[in-house]
Amino acid sequence: MKIGELAKRTGMATSKIRFYESAGLLGDVQRKENGFRSYDEQSLVTLNFIQDAQKAGFDLVAIRNMLPQSQPIPKSERAQQLLLKRLEERVKAIESVQVRLKQQRTDLLATVQHVRERLAKETGSAPTQQSLI
Repeated sequence: MKIGELAKRTGMATSKIRFYESAGLLGDVQRKENGFRSYDEQSLVTLNFIQDAQKAGFDLVAIRNMLPQSQPIPKSERAQQLLLKRLEERVKAIESVQVRLKQQRTDLLATVQHVRERLAKETGSAPTQQSLI
């Protein structure tokens, strides 16, 4: 298929497809005798994979590492399995950060309360938001 059709099927701009090609994410793209690029269904699968991975927050280096270099058709299934594994790992990492942030928030609020109480003792009145600035 031509780049215009691939762009339509993926919802990507042709310039973005060319960028991914030049970045080496699409593998070898065939050219016809007239010089036009010719993309196969695997290019469509790969571009959809790239879009999904980017939406999940992966950068191009990580995406490149998830795409097998030497396997043609099975690459899509393997890459999808790897993406799924990485997505699950990312969810766990986010959950871990959320737990740490919740604890930090609790600790910070306790410190704020402690400082307010100490200031109230020292000054004889509770500080206002303005007096803390």
